[in-house]
Amino acid sequence: MIGGLSIYNYQSSMDTIIKTTITSREHSVAALVSHVSDAVHGNNYANLLLPALKAQLNMQGELNYLYVSGNSSISQHRMEIVYSREIGEVWRSHYPPNYESTLQQRLSRLNSVRDSNLSTPDKVDYLINRLVDAKSKYRQSLEFNQKYIKDLTPCRAEDKSHIDFEKGLMYVKVPLVNGVSGFIEILYDIEQINEIKQAFILDLFKEIVISLAISYPLLLTLSYRLSSPIKRLSNFMKQNFESISVLQVPESHRTDEIGELAKSFSQLVDKVTDKNKRLNELTKHDPLTGLLNRRSLDSSFRLLSYQSQEGYITCFYIDIDLFKAYNDHYGHLCGDEALMHVSKVVSKLADIHHGYAFRMGGEEFVLMVNLTSLEEGEILGETLRKEVKDLNIEHASQAKDRVLSISIGVAFCSSQEGEYIDTCVLLDKADAALYQAKELGRDRVVFHSEKQRGTHRMPPQSL
Repeated sequence: MIGGLSIYNYQSSMDTIIKTTITSREHSVAALVSHVSDAVHGNNYANLLLPALKAQLNMQGELNYLYVSGNSSISQHRMEIVYSREIGEVWRSHYPPNYESTLQQRLSRLNSVRDSNLSTPDKVDYLINRLVDAKSKYRQSLEFNQKYIKDLTPCRAEDKSHIDFEKGLMYVKVPLVNGVSGFIEILYDIEQINEIKQAFILDLFKEIVISLAISYPLLLTLSYRLSSPIKRLSNFMKQNFESISVLQVPESHRTDEIGELAKSFSQLVDKVTDKNKRLNELTKHDPLTGLLNRRSLDSSFRLLSYQSQEGYITCFYIDIDLFKAYNDHYGHLCGDEALMHVSKVVSKLADIHHGYAFRMGGEEFVLMVNLTSLEEGEILGETLRKEVKDLNIEHASQAKDRVLSISIGVAFCSSQEGEYIDTCVLLDKADAALYQAKELGRDRVVFHSEKQRGTHRMPPQSL
């Protein structure tokens, strides 16, 4: 009876540890699931193959293998990526049929174009290099698939997250979110859990021996001292990670295995919280320029309205003139460099005026600041336009100055209006002004309406 009670206590404790460990692992990948879901939704392999994401995965010492599979909500294309700690790499593991032959056909056509001297050599060479690089990555993927992809079929038999002590791994399966179909499947090392299990077995043996030697009441007391702390720790571990304070983790003062488990959980909370913050930053910033993206617009607008109760919240909607022609002529690498140069100008002026700079996508940017007067908005708009032009970035499609220029649409609202107005309303007004700037010939600053600007008109050369 005493031995049976001890075994039951051991099994109950191990079940609790297994359940809470699996739950904590599923919670810890919440930010990663959100990031991956957004990328799969947009069929965006680039965001899944960023060095920053690979570094995040490499930092998780117990994460051995990760497999993402899903279907893009936009293109319905199949997307699959794999991470293997064995080589420390993340790669695309799925390609459409005849992918390599299609690349080869395009290469052959481009080589023919280059040999005919009928096109710009630099542009053709750039496209050839892109295709050669894509072909190299495809062959590397085939090699990685052959050597490092694991068969997860046995793990999927249970169709849920679980621990396999025989294989020494934990299998975690989490669905993608935001309406995206697919899953993230992760294999973790369970060395720490095995150590706890062995420690429990040793404690169990000691407990039975002692229980046989001493009285039954003392055995019950010992059992209570072992299971009660684990239950307290288990209940604590079920909380949301974001609301947990590591200073409040129960049993962390103990020097036995339970204390070690509590300390390990505290360390896990620290790591998960830090990684969630980093992944959250990745989702709020544009990967090329480092500027904020659309996700941050509304919160930044609200902050500006709270920071000042006087003056105007001013939105500058910026578009690089004839940027498609620039990309076609100089190539996408030069296009990316031009985007980064322009973003630095926008970011600098945002810092000077304690505002925010965003990349809206493509060649469009937004600068949002608090200003004390409409005249200050005119001056800042012209300063922004002139500083970009003073970069002297060559643009052959610009008939007048042959340098890169921007068009700017400006819209205001008072700080008081900012407390209740929808961000999209101000943005739409600035976008309408930008459209008018394009219609008037580009390379200029246009305000949303004469009524909004009052009597403050732009200089003739800027209209």
